[in-house]
Amino acid sequence: MASALPNMKKAILIFLLMVLPWQTIAAAERNLTHVLGTGKSNDLQFVLKHIAEHADHILHHHDDDADDDDDNDTILDIDDNCPLTANLDQADTNGDGIGDLCQDTD
Repeated sequence: MASALPNMKKAILIFLLMVLPWQTIAAAERNLTHVLGTGKSNDLQFVLKHIAEHADHILHHHDDDADDDDDNDTILDIDDNCPLTANLDQADTNGDGIGDLCQDTD
């Protein structure tokens, strides 16, 4: 009985190594179907509506690559301690390098 246990562990491990990649592929396919649609005529409208609903929540690095001051506070992003929120005074009360407007004060 003791020698059967390691063999069972090996069999389970081999089974998992074979099944888990297929589960990952199936999950990716479900996600792509959700985002890209199923090929029906209204899928494009769904995708565009979905993108529009979530556009404000996603930082798109390519939207304004030529803009070196994303928050337009006259401080270049490379020197700005809060590059996506305008904070001309660059206040950083706790000195951690992150502007006060960009962090919770809880």
